[in-house]
Amino acid sequence: LSLGLAYGVFAILVLTVCIYGFRFMLWVNRIAVWAASLLFLLGVFAFAPAFDSQFAGSVALGQTGFWAAFIGAALVAMSNPISFGAFLGDWSRYIPRATPKRRIMLAVIAAQIATLIPFLFGLATAT
Repeated sequence: LSLGLAYGVFAILVLTVCIYGFRFMLWVNRIAVWAASLLFLLGVFAFAPAFDSQFAGSVALGQTGFWAAFIGAALVAMSNPISFGAFLGDWSRYIPRATPKRRIMLAVIAAQIATLIPFLFGLATAT
């Protein structure tokens, strides 16, 4: 019930952004980035006592299911940068023409590297 309610609230928020447009989406994005960052930091502190850097994992090389798990994880990780393609192309029209190409490329690379942070957090908390 609570999961269904959460999905319903999220659907209403997305619909509201769709109806009210671009400026409202930017306003929501400002709040969402801060809220997600705060929750991420709280999660780091919440999971820190249970974190074990010596944990080898439940599936080791040579065990049944290793390659399926490895390939699945690799595909998920590789799909992340590919998923940005459409969004970067769409948002690039808002970048002023005077912006140096080097600065744009550095921003794209930094954004891709920054996505490793939640991946690593998920890796640490899921094991």
